[in-house]
Amino acid sequence: MREFRFDQPREALPSAKEDRPIHALHTIKPFRSATPQVSPDLDESCYRLLFEANPYPMWAYDLETLAFRAVNEAAIHQFGYSRDEFLTMTIAEIRPPEDIPALRADAAGLRGTAYRESISRLRRKNGSVFEAEITSNSLQFAGRTARLVLAHDVTERVQMNRALLRAEAKYRTIFENAVEGVFQTTPDGRYLDANPALAQIYGYNSPADLIAELTDIGRQLYVDPARRAEFAREMRLHGSVFGFESQVRRRDGRVIWITESSRAVCDENGRLLYYEGIVEDITRRKETEEQILTLNVELNRRLDRVAALRRIDLAIIEGQDLGLTLEVCLDQIVGQLCVDASVIHVWEAGTRTTLQTASRGLRHGALVSEPLIPREEFVSKPQENYRIGNLIDLTRDSRTRNPTPHLIGERFVSYFALPLTIKGQVKGILEIFHRKPLAPDSEWLSYLETLAGQLAIAIDNACLFDELRRSNSDLASAYDATIEGWSRALDLRDEETEGHSRRVTEMTLRVAEELGIPEADRVHVRRGALLHDIGKMGVPDRILLKPGPLSEDEWRIMRRHPQYAYEMLWPIEFLRPAIAIPYCHHERWDGSGYPRGLRGDEIPLAARIFATVDVWDALRSDRPYRPAWSEARVVEHLRSLAGTHLDPDIVEVFLRTIAPQDTTRAHGRNGHELSAGAQASRISASRSAGEAEDFSIALETIARPAGTPMQVLIVEDHEPSARELSHMLEALGHEVFFAADGEEAWRIVQEGGPRLVISDWTARGIDGPRLCRRIRALKNTPYVYIIILTARGESADRLECLHAGADDFLSKPPDVRELAARMEIARRILDIQSELESKNARLAELVSIDSLTGLKNRRHFFESLESAFSRAIRCDEALSVVMVDVDGFKSYNDEFGHPAGDDLLCVFADRLRSSAREHDVVARYGGEEFAIILPATDAEGGRTLSKRLQTSLLGSAWPFRKITASFGVATLSVSTSSAAELVAEADRAMYASKRSGRNRVTHHEDLDTATTAVTAAKW
Repeated sequence: MREFRFDQPREALPSAKEDRPIHALHTIKPFRSATPQVSPDLDESCYRLLFEANPYPMWAYDLETLAFRAVNEAAIHQFGYSRDEFLTMTIAEIRPPEDIPALRADAAGLRGTAYRESISRLRRKNGSVFEAEITSNSLQFAGRTARLVLAHDVTERVQMNRALLRAEAKYRTIFENAVEGVFQTTPDGRYLDANPALAQIYGYNSPADLIAELTDIGRQLYVDPARRAEFAREMRLHGSVFGFESQVRRRDGRVIWITESSRAVCDENGRLLYYEGIVEDITRRKETEEQILTLNVELNRRLDRVAALRRIDLAIIEGQDLGLTLEVCLDQIVGQLCVDASVIHVWEAGTRTTLQTASRGLRHGALVSEPLIPREEFVSKPQENYRIGNLIDLTRDSRTRNPTPHLIGERFVSYFALPLTIKGQVKGILEIFHRKPLAPDSEWLSYLETLAGQLAIAIDNACLFDELRRSNSDLASAYDATIEGWSRALDLRDEETEGHSRRVTEMTLRVAEELGIPEADRVHVRRGALLHDIGKMGVPDRILLKPGPLSEDEWRIMRRHPQYAYEMLWPIEFLRPAIAIPYCHHERWDGSGYPRGLRGDEIPLAARIFATVDVWDALRSDRPYRPAWSEARVVEHLRSLAGTHLDPDIVEVFLRTIAPQDTTRAHGRNGHELSAGAQASRISASRSAGEAEDFSIALETIARPAGTPMQVLIVEDHEPSARELSHMLEALGHEVFFAADGEEAWRIVQEGGPRLVISDWTARGIDGPRLCRRIRALKNTPYVYIIILTARGESADRLECLHAGADDFLSKPPDVRELAARMEIARRILDIQSELESKNARLAELVSIDSLTGLKNRRHFFESLESAFSRAIRCDEALSVVMVDVDGFKSYNDEFGHPAGDDLLCVFADRLRSSAREHDVVARYGGEEFAIILPATDAEGGRTLSKRLQTSLLGSAWPFRKITASFGVATLSVSTSSAAELVAEADRAMYASKRSGRNRVTHHEDLDTATTAVTAAKW
């Protein structure tokens, strides 16, 4: 073995930085043999140069003592020791202490070993440790056995290898234990790898069995092989798929649903190697989705049926026309029960008379007059023969072998017939027809029974309403007839003032209309004017009819007649709204009148109007004590009384409205006074001279006030005819509007135009009958009186118009006397209709009011809440509900008595009403419970308002003892499904307030927090 020497002076060597080899391997190869073969061309200086210039740390150490014998520059730089320090050290000092025992054992094993490679940990001077790849070889150094070592820092590579090993182990753990199936497949459909979860999903015992048996995935696994082809196509186009759903066959043959997410894996050249991805069994999810879809269909069907019942309820509540209500019911019956046709027969109670029949779904549209089964069977045994579930096969039942004419050709097969019974009376029959056999289930039959019950209620409600309307009409007519009789009796008592009541009434109404007093209030003005002198019935004839001036005592008695009027009329509730004129028409603007000395606006408006009219008519009429005054003198006198006796503004309106035309003149549209003869001359262009003269005579005959002037809409496209009719109506004192065709008339009526329409039968656009039908179909609008202007005289034509909704006819060309009579009839009907509408509005209001407290009642509360709930959902608005309960009300009742309890509830209601906002709905829910709807109010707003109400109650004075209340608030949230649920949550919060000590405000959101806190405290 050749001996190498490295103890030459260092300065004699080439620099370590010059001509260093690039690779350590080049420097290690000469030392791989135990007996290195040294090229004869290389001397020792060359080897020293290779040692010193190597970029990797190298050193030589004594194998016995482990002492360093030589180190190169790279080792000095790597470890941080100087050359002198190295030469005083052993290799144990560059190893971590824990590795020294292994080092010594390893050194003993190196004896006789030439070349060796290993990985060791080395330690720098600063104490840091790194991993190094050690390559060593034996050599003789100064006569001793040594090892030449080359070290390569592989810390980063070792750490990377360890990380890779850990990652591989982690991946294999995840792969083997994943819940989802994990796979690798070839593009042609063979499995390369699979985890146990995938084998379990497909029903195989192990991944090996799956890989071995499934050699063609598309054909063996997929129920539809085209899905595998679609999967492959997506992978080729996009390189990945996500959520790809398919049906596959398990090993046992059962079909399941899976979802695959996969990607294509390619080599560095872009060549496709395999697909890898995951599979999830979604069979249960699919089954759940199908169940949800089925339940949604069922839920929607039930919601549709509930909505149908709601529409019928609305028709019952809002409908005043039985025919329209039946139409709504038929739509819902046919639509919700999915049958071909239905017929409803309505009978008059206790008779065989058919009030109304309605049908839907009959192909031939024939009028149905009688049910298929004789009505006697329903009336005699309604519950025995025709209970729900009795389905009749029309092709076999003997009772239906000879169908009624309207069923011929309909080809019905199945038939139901149900009696519409309410309060023990059969109101009619509901018939169901279907052209195929029916097999209804219990739910279908139950819903049919519900519909029949609603229909019976609708019929009973409509009949009740008709009876109420007739009663109201009869009652109103009786009252009006009585009032007019009293008025005539008063006029007859004083022969000199005969006609006075009628004249002053008509003038008062005209001024009231000019001032914009609503029509409903003008009804009471009319009654008050007719009865203005009712109190004079208490004045003796010797005073009332005295021809000369009255004495002071007589005047004292005469001035008592307003008080007599009050005492007579006040007990009659119907006439209380009309009491202002009889009681106050002798009050004066300056306060000097009687009986109470009212001043200015303290005097009711109706009485101020009538006072002006009464002075006018009294001075214009002959009286026992003086003759009538001239018009000019009366006008001058009225102006002199303005501001003292009379309201100056009303005097001006009266003189502008009434005085210029008086009772014997007609007022033209251009503001000029026209005599009856002048009115007749306006028609000369369209009538012959003889006809114009006849018209003038007729007009003179009727030229006197004919009641309240009306606004009339003329629908006539023939201009001369329209102008002639307009002149007649103006001569009668009415205001005229024009529509050139039916379309324009329809628009005017919809916008709230005149309530009296005279339409030509053949009007352009929309003819008279069709215009009638449209107007009658309007909902929640004032009644419009319709007169058809026609030259047709056939009864069939007129019957058609009556069926369309016309009220009356007028022949063409119109006769002025007939026109005046028709207008008087129209006026009476419209007056009665206005009064009825006013009463109905009052009746509807009373139905929604709690009789004790004056608050809205429970029914109105729920109707308002349903509306507010729908609006909040539709407009994404906030909505809150407050439930309030009076604390200790039972003990209050027991201690102070029920009357005191009622008084308390009234005071409590007033407190809530005054403290709530204007747009809130405050209602009595029942007993001592109250409810408040808070539109556009979130949870914080609901709490704030409730606390304000609570503070108001605490600061109030109470009759016997302090009163508090418990509040529960609920606010609409995304989880709230209905208005009823919102009320239930508020009610639950209110009872939580009571359980917590009363006199509290609790929001339903606080209940979950409180429950959580209590649960946590227990644990």
